[in-house]
Amino acid sequence: FFSLLIKMASSAPLVYGTASYNPSPAASQRVSRVLVLLATALGVTAGVVAFCLTGRSQNVALYAAPVTQIRSQQVVVPTMGSLGRANGAQWPMRSTTKAELFTREPSVEAPLEPIAGGHLVPPSWSYGATLIASALAGFGLALWYSKRDRASALMAGSMDLEQGLAVAMASTSGSKSGVEDATGAKVEQLEQLASMTVLSIDSGDLNTIKEYAETGAITDATTNPLFVAQAGLSGDPDYIAMVDESVAAACQAADTVEAQVELAMDVLAVTLGTRIAAIVPGYVSTEVDPRLSFDKEASLARARRIIDLYKANGIDKSRVLIKLAATWEGIEAARELEQEGITCNLTLIFGHAQAVACAQAGVRLISPFPGRVLDYHNMMDGSRTITDPEQDDGVKAVKKMHHYFKSYGHEGTILMPASWRPSRGTSSPEYALDEIRALAGVDRMTLPPPLLEKLAESTDPLPRLLSPEQADTAIAGPEIPMDEKTFRYELNMDGCATTKMAEGLRAFIAETEKLEKVITAKVLEQSK
Repeated sequence: FFSLLIKMASSAPLVYGTASYNPSPAASQRVSRVLVLLATALGVTAGVVAFCLTGRSQNVALYAAPVTQIRSQQVVVPTMGSLGRANGAQWPMRSTTKAELFTREPSVEAPLEPIAGGHLVPPSWSYGATLIASALAGFGLALWYSKRDRASALMAGSMDLEQGLAVAMASTSGSKSGVEDATGAKVEQLEQLASMTVLSIDSGDLNTIKEYAETGAITDATTNPLFVAQAGLSGDPDYIAMVDESVAAACQAADTVEAQVELAMDVLAVTLGTRIAAIVPGYVSTEVDPRLSFDKEASLARARRIIDLYKANGIDKSRVLIKLAATWEGIEAARELEQEGITCNLTLIFGHAQAVACAQAGVRLISPFPGRVLDYHNMMDGSRTITDPEQDDGVKAVKKMHHYFKSYGHEGTILMPASWRPSRGTSSPEYALDEIRALAGVDRMTLPPPLLEKLAESTDPLPRLLSPEQADTAIAGPEIPMDEKTFRYELNMDGCATTKMAEGLRAFIAETEKLEKVITAKVLEQSK
């Protein structure tokens, strides 16, 4: 109980007026270690006290064990396993007075009955057992408590005091009834996650984006060629109008069919992004044509044009993230754009070398894909079973990136994982949020609507497992100076990164080409 009170007081966020002091998980882990030592010390103290008390003959009455004789440092204790072998040892069967216990011979007035045979145990053995048991009990209880998964909910530093204490009480009681806010209302896991990680919605559906933006849980939105293609091919009158307007504008601004199609696709992506920017208050990501992923100069030209199109629509470049694939050419294009004040989102990141290269290039944000990393490793070893999300290869990859950035001065590069899988498989719907929960507290996340909905359905405590203050070089590994030769070598040696980046590019290119066919048909129709 004492250990619990100290842990709650040390780990719960403390509020001073409008400022909050939120201990980092690393600090809370140190508190846990101190608590283990404290509980051990208390256990040893209890043992010493017991030693002193039981070492005095006049306090033998403290024992609840049967006593028949007291003979110079020896006490008769019945052997439980020898009930059938009575050998005359006897013990009081009524309330025994203190005077009787002080006599060297059993009271003749006490009605005695034969019981099981006894054996002699030196009191020093009993004292030692008391001492060791007390210490181990204190140590075990503190260690058990400090390692409980839900105890780490106390580390959710972004919560206010009331919510933090609610999480703590739910954690220590083992209850899954949920977290409550100061008014007693249940706090959804979506809201808990949003209090520690900036959330982006991974969707191109304007109605869905608006629905979640109104909750206040999400602030950003990401788009990719798939979403733009879906908008262009949806058949929805609103999206059809966007496509037609984009084609008309491109046909007026460009001369050749090829140039008109290329421009129309950029105008459509920016038109969709502009509509999204009117809904969310934060970043909007817009992707450069993925077919240019190995052409730095062409990527730069398209990125600058996208920013100009946003500017023409009244959207400042500070609201836009230019999305590029994390090839070497894409990273180098991002380096140059960042120097011009154009912020970038490097996507299709599956390997540590990609993350390191992006950070050293000064990229604003990267999007690793933990779910697809897990897919690769499951494919390579289909017989394995994951029972804990901490075993998930994608979770481990993102955590390594997190610790690398915090250990080597790359805090300016935001880590925003995307693309999620159930770490423990699909046997239970509950597993769908495994990776998200395991990375709670990372800088940002981009989540599709179905997973946002699942988070909104749960009010269980959500522990914070990552924080900006964490910097463990044992997890991060050594600092790696990343030039082109090193990057290409490391990428080649990483089967997951090589395979999955190629797959991702092919998928995005396929969606882009679908949209291109539709746009081309409309451009040709306009030119008649």
